[in-house]
Parts: sequence; structure tokens; C-alpha cells
Amino acid sequence: MNVSYYWCHSFLPGLIRHDGVVFDFGVNNGGFARLVAPKCARVVGFEADPTWLGRVSLPANVRVLPQALAAKAGTLRFHVNQATCSSLHYSDVGAETVEVPAVTLADALALEPAARIDLIKMDIEGEEVAVLRDAPSELFARVGQMTVEFHDFLDPSSLPAILEVIERMKSLGFLVFKMSWHSYGDMLFVNRRLQPMSLLQQFKVGVIHKYGSGIGRILRRWFLSKAKR
Repeated sequence: MNVSYYWCHSFLPGLIRHDGVVFDFGVNNGGFARLVAPKCARVVGFEADPTWLGRVSLPANVRVLPQALAAKAGTLRFHVNQATCSSLHYSDVGAETVEVPAVTLADALALEPAARIDLIKMDIEGEEVAVLRDAPSELFARVGQMTVEFHDFLDPSSLPAILEVIERMKSLGFLVFKMSWHSYGDMLFVNRRLQPMSLLQQFKVGVIHKYGSGIGRILRRWFLSKAKR
């Protein structure tokens, strides 16, 4: 079972069907959407940062809505950061603050009311904990997999809440793979009801790929640093 990776997001490309749907929460520069667009029928993206609006070229089957994903719908204060990613939670010194429309996970997934959702990518700079904690359980029944960046590396105090969310996902029938080494910045959740995985497949994803890929990245950085000297 192959694993693909893009900027703190590991996922199983083989679970994305050609007629399937992917949700990309936190489109940013569009790199993830461009990667998965050829694999599915359509990508539904959400990006509240005005920095990217109208400036990103994406495939024709990618639709981006200028909204934030949040635990509660409404109009929220959003920090447009320069040094770090823009966020509802984290603010650079001197960052511009704007008001943006926000939708819940239920609102967002209602855009595809009948379809199985093959993949959710969630990179929403701290709001992921509240979204996954508060969303109705039934929403996740048709989600094949989720790749989530938690932000305990920015806010260590969020770790207990992150662990509670992970336990919730387990109780809802998801296999949990911690793909990052030193934080919860790259988490993969696979719905065992929609995509059963053998113990061997779980071992390949959670051990062989995780540590093999990580060591490979370390070695590549080491060789590049040596080449520059």
C-alpha cells in the first residue's frame, strides 16, 4: 500500500477513486490540490487567506471557496501572517487582521451530500482540534481517510486536546498513523469500515514507510549539506 507525502501530509493515494471527491481545507498555494486533482473527479478547497485569492493557478476540477473551516459558523477574525501561515489562532507581530466567513465541517461536506469522500486534508492552523472534536459523529462515516496537521509544535498546551481527538477518531472506527516523529504534525486516519487494512498493511504504513521515508529525508539533507561545502 503506497503512501504519498506533501508538506506534513501523508495519505494513501490508492484509496482515491477516479470518480471520487477530495476536500482540501487550507489550500494555501495550491500544491496539495494540484497533486491530488489528477487522481479524482473533483477537489473542493477552502482557503480564507486573501493572500492567495485569485493568484493561484489550479486544475479545472478544483473549486476553492474563500472561507475558513471552523468549529462554529459565522464571521471570524483571521490573522494574515507573513512569517508563518495565516491563522484564526496564531498571529505574527504586526499581522493584519481581517474578518472572514467561516463554515463548519457539516456545512462543507454538505456540498457533496451523496458521495463517499475519499480524502480530507486538514491544515487549518490550530482550529483542527475544535473542528474534529465538535463535528457530529455521523459525518465521518463516509470519509475514507483524513490527513491532518495538528499544531502541538506551535502550541504544546494543545497536546491533551489533540490526544482526546485522536481517541475520538479511534472510537469512530479510524486506524491512526502518527507519521511525524517529534510531534503530531502529520497524522493519517483511515476508516477501517470503508477501507479494511491487514496487519501487514498497517505495519508497512505505520513503520516501514514512516521510518524509511524519514531516514531517507535525513540522508538527503545530509548529502545536500555536504555537497554545498
